[in-house]
Amino acid sequence: MDLLQKAIKLGCIIKSEDYYLYDIQRWLREVHNVQLTIIPVGNVDFSLKYWHYSILGLNCNEGKNNVNRFFTYEQALEEGLKEALKLV
Repeated sequence: MDLLQKAIKLGCIIKSEDYYLYDIQRWLREVHNVQLTIIPVGNVDFSLKYWHYSILGLNCNEGKNNVNRFFTYEQALEEGLKEALKLV
C-alpha cells in the first residue's frame, strides 16, 4: 500500500487532491504523537551530502533511525512518513 492509500485509510486525509506530505506529518505529530524529523548530512566542507530521517513515538519508546540515504528532502520525508504510519 502506498503512502497516499495508507493516509486515506487511516483518516489522515480525505481525498487525494488534498494530499500534502506536511499534512500527514502534522497529523502524525498532533493526533498520534509521532515525530518525524528529516536530518541533513553534510561533508567535511559543510556541503550537503544526503538526507535521512528519524522517527520518535512521543508516548512510548518506539522509534526508528533510518540508515538509508536520500538525495532530496522530499524523498526522505516520503519514506519516513511511510515508516511512521506503521506505528499508528
